[in-house]
Amino acid sequence: MMNTQYTLRVLNMGAVGLIAMFLASCQRPATVAAPEPVMPAYPDNIALRQRGLLNDTFSNDAQAASAPGATAPKQTAAKPESLEEWGKQLFNQHGCVSCHSNKQVAPPLERLYGQESHKLTDGSAIKVDEAYLRESIVNPTAKVAAGYPPIMPSFRHLPKEEVDALVAYLKTL
Repeated sequence: MMNTQYTLRVLNMGAVGLIAMFLASCQRPATVAAPEPVMPAYPDNIALRQRGLLNDTFSNDAQAASAPGATAPKQTAAKPESLEEWGKQLFNQHGCVSCHSNKQVAPPLERLYGQESHKLTDGSAIKVDEAYLRESIVNPTAKVAAGYPPIMPSFRHLPKEEVDALVAYLKTL
């Protein structure tokens, strides 16, 4: 015969409570492998308004995802006609705009392409061409802009076509 009081308590805990109870009863502490971060932690100097907007977005997304019967959102947006427009869409979608719109957080990208003497943290200077833009997207710590910490996450997981679109967009700024 089941203890009804205990059964009701377990039912009220829900799935998260049951998992927590199970993990607590294990001999060894459970470890979870963390995925590679997709965005660096907020620096102290990020604008409060931007931080609030980002937090509101994440909070709304989390509430929508946890609603009863919620399913993963479908990515149905069609590719824009031009490579540059698609790059702009990807720039926003991948969160690049959140850091690169504040020059205190990340280097501004306007009129970057074509610079003959772009200064790097190691004291050298390079020409900003397509190769540099590509490398900065997939291996951002290889050549870091002077005055900025190496906090940009790598986007090496992006398909070549998306990197091409991002480079095409960056060239228009």
